[in-house]
Amino acid sequence: MNKTKPIYFLGCNFPEKIAGLNCPVMISVNGFFKRRGNSYTCRKALFDGGNQPVIIDSGAFSRISRLYGYKNHLPTRTYAQVIWRFKNCCNLVAVVVQDYMCESYILSITGLDIPTHQRLTLHRYDRLVQELDKLAQSTGEAPPHIMPVLQAYEPDDYMRHLDNYGSRIKTGDWVGIGSVCKRNSNPGSIWAILHRLPTDFRYHGFGVKRTALADAAIRSCFYSVDSQAGSLGSYGKPRKQKKYQYANDWNHALNYRQSVIDSPVQLSLLPFLEVNS
Repeated sequence: MNKTKPIYFLGCNFPEKIAGLNCPVMISVNGFFKRRGNSYTCRKALFDGGNQPVIIDSGAFSRISRLYGYKNHLPTRTYAQVIWRFKNCCNLVAVVVQDYMCESYILSITGLDIPTHQRLTLHRYDRLVQELDKLAQSTGEAPPHIMPVLQAYEPDDYMRHLDNYGSRIKTGDWVGIGSVCKRNSNPGSIWAILHRLPTDFRYHGFGVKRTALADAAIRSCFYSVDSQAGSLGSYGKPRKQKKYQYANDWNHALNYRQSVIDSPVQLSLLPFLEVNS
């Protein structure tokens, strides 16, 4: 368990803004693409990302839920090439596997079931390892760390996906926990997952927000979290109708990040309660 505060990666979709944020950043691969007419092209210009830690995310939720449905992710080779092109522009500490979320909403879009989403996530992981290894061999540079993601919905399903990864991940690895960003209003459901998983990994919580992190038991289980997968709400400003009203307001984003880091941590009763997810 993490006895310190989890590292908070601020969500950002604009590479040129990273250096000015002066904090750990998670950027979606979608931020490297510009819309031109009815198509998207990858930006060519390099950028200065500064020295703060950066994670490149696969943009899975946006690509599946809003853009392309089942024909969703970039080809893995393209994803690897984008990563390789921009990896030296910043302090890149991890890239996230092209995963498949398991909320019922996403399943209804793809028409597939949880075991299939788990198999697809593993397939994408293996392909990304292969593609980045090829680029590493051709250039003599080391590949970045690939963050595997456990995708499921019920606690037992997460354990099954962890077992399916097998020797791909080892004790102490930095591992993402997916399909939790919509559960912040019910911290018990997040704890139900965390207390079933082994404690010998460094876990990243995608889109885990202040409500869940206020619980001491949940907070102690995460090595890192991010705001890339969710709205920043309306911290410090009047509430408005548009869900993402302040998503690109950097002062608001930084204030929200600090408010999560500094928020009071409540003594948790979850470890003493029987939790039903």
